[in-house]
Amino acid sequence: MHSLGFVVTTIITTTTTTTVGAG
Repeated sequence: MHSLGFVVTTIITTTTTTTVGAG
């Protein structure tokens, strides 16, 4: 179950980084 949490966290981090970079 920890694997799913890790994936979600990674996606959120990537999305946030991309958004900040684009902004």
